[in-house]
Amino acid sequence: MLVTPSRARPRLRALLAFLLAGALVATTGVGVGTGLGTTDLPGSVEEITAAGPAPTGLPAGGTRAGVASVDASWHLGASGGQFSEHQAPPGNGEYVDPFLHAKRKRPARGVQSRILTRAMVVEGANGERVAIVGNDLYLPNDLLNRRVAQLLEQHDLAVAAGLEEGPATGITEDNLAVTVSHNHNSAFYSTPSWGTWIFQDVFDLRFYEYMAERMAQAVIDATADMREVRIGAATVPFNEIQAHTIGPKIADDGTPAGQPFAHTTGMMTVVRVDDISDPSRPTPYANWITLGLHPEWTWGYDLFSGDITHAAMRIIDRELGTTTVMSQRETGSSGPHKDLRVHEPHERREFQESGWQQLDVGARLWADAVHRAYEAIETGEEPAPSDPHAPRRDGPPIEVVPFASDLDVSVASARFAPPWSRPVPGVSNCNTASLFHGDWRVPVLGLPDCNDDAAAVGEPVVDGTPFEEREVYDQLKEAGVPVPESY
Repeated sequence: MLVTPSRARPRLRALLAFLLAGALVATTGVGVGTGLGTTDLPGSVEEITAAGPAPTGLPAGGTRAGVASVDASWHLGASGGQFSEHQAPPGNGEYVDPFLHAKRKRPARGVQSRILTRAMVVEGANGERVAIVGNDLYLPNDLLNRRVAQLLEQHDLAVAAGLEEGPATGITEDNLAVTVSHNHNSAFYSTPSWGTWIFQDVFDLRFYEYMAERMAQAVIDATADMREVRIGAATVPFNEIQAHTIGPKIADDGTPAGQPFAHTTGMMTVVRVDDISDPSRPTPYANWITLGLHPEWTWGYDLFSGDITHAAMRIIDRELGTTTVMSQRETGSSGPHKDLRVHEPHERREFQESGWQQLDVGARLWADAVHRAYEAIETGEEPAPSDPHAPRRDGPPIEVVPFASDLDVSVASARFAPPWSRPVPGVSNCNTASLFHGDWRVPVLGLPDCNDDAAAVGEPVVDGTPFEEREVYDQLKEAGVPVPESY
């Protein structure tokens, strides 16, 4: 994590540490034991990095950073992600796909915006480095992240052996964080996990290797562009384009459930990185922006598109002269605003599945909030807390971390096993207790919805048995049996 100098206030040190740790928590790490086992190249990554960071031509003691953007659009013929239509059976004469790039989903018809992978590499005054890689995949993939780490290890070994030019990255499985935009309009063939094939196309080794190479190249390019920087951060109120995805519901016992539509974090965090190669004229260089928002603006076009994150980055980077890496926050529970969920009609906040025009409107509002964060960092504006249960839409920033150019860098990574109370993965809000009451419910598409049509079958079964099933559930719970609450 990033920490501020010891002279900074404790809460500011904690916040900047949290900003970097937050992305690590929200992303998938790259695992352990992924070395290539190369025998024809001397040395190891550990030996390379132990010698210190790659030379940059800059004086020691300051914080350095590099950022890069690499095209990762693959090619037409591939399916356009979850929002592309399911295709008819192969061989129906509608089209020919001799390369088998689209198996379950229809091929994309064109490109609305290029698909990208971006990397930011930060080196602290203590010589430690961390890389944050953002891509436009639907979900993070542990297997893919491991491959990226392997390619970076291979690159650094080749540089040490004199087989490749340029600096070593110093990035391994231990200091690589990967964050995804949860894009629904980009190819997604990079995981062998069959569960995602319900929504996406199946695993393709060609795409897997392509994406790993693109992500690794972004890290290499960012390392080659390292320069002295100052870093500041701000979290500002922002609830202009999002609403709670699920909203209010009625529980199966008739009581209120769900969340109010306004119940999102209501905030956006901007880590601002300025180039101070000329200390007298700091220049905005890069951003790391975190906002929880489900990308569902453009549904059904069969086009490759970066959706809301790309629309926002295009405006932000054009106006600030930066390269922005985006990260998600509460993406599962925060989606584009629709109808009158949170905002009044005159505010024109109709965004969900509203097409390209409203995509740009939402991006404009997002970019305006980034400008607001920039101003707060620049002026050192005094922050004010925000109630997480009633997030405000305006006013002072929620937190501000002032600029510093002598930050230390450290990295923490943790893996968490599933809780004992959830021994099996669940996909819906079907209540397990209802099964023992004869109210048999079935998960349906449109998750997490739960269909109760099977209750007509279950209730006579329960009523006709010689024992009381309704008590079984409570007895199992009292005995400590890990029966999940839902399925």
